[in-house]
Amino acid sequence: MYIGSSTRVNPAGGRMKYSYLTRLYCLLAVILSVGQVQGQTIERLDPALDELISVDAKLDLITDLGEGASVEGGVWKEDASLPDGGYFLFSNRGPRQISRWSPNTELTMAYDLQKILPDMEAESSSSSGTALDPEGRLVFCAGASHSVIRLEKDGTPTVLAHLTNGLPLHRPNDLVIKNNGSIFFTDNSRDETGKVPPAVYLI
Repeated sequence: MYIGSSTRVNPAGGRMKYSYLTRLYCLLAVILSVGQVQGQTIERLDPALDELISVDAKLDLITDLGEGASVEGGVWKEDASLPDGGYFLFSNRGPRQISRWSPNTELTMAYDLQKILPDMEAESSSSSGTALDPEGRLVFCAGASHSVIRLEKDGTPTVLAHLTNGLPLHRPNDLVIKNNGSIFFTDNSRDETGKVPPAVYLI
């Protein structure tokens, strides 16, 4: 997705109770401030988008995280037991947490990363890209811990990746999970020694 004078959207696949338009709202809401939403348009780079998002779709702000907010990732977790059919999770880097939003409950904290990952570097991003594995567990890139983390159903963190060829990862940034559980993630290395190059890794 590109945010500037217009918004370009590359819709992702996957089932959800909400429409693709609702998913778009969720993503834009945590990125754009009130002023930035006004006048934004959806630039359609492929006519196939019309099958997913109405041609007269408008952008709505669902929550404002305030000045200087920094967010990453975003994934919808289905839960048929809830009135909204699920909730939206995203990395909220300011308070170093993964936040949760749904129409009925609005904005709450899902995971306090300062408690879950006490070894985080103070000035680094606590989390960025997020995704759900086939069992519905949240997996995210933890740049401040140089790792890829999975949160078990009880909230316990499991380190899925920390080293490559015996060397520590630098800043895992984004990831995607295939239906078979394979995890692809990026590491935006800035290691001055050049020992850990920027790369896409597979778990």
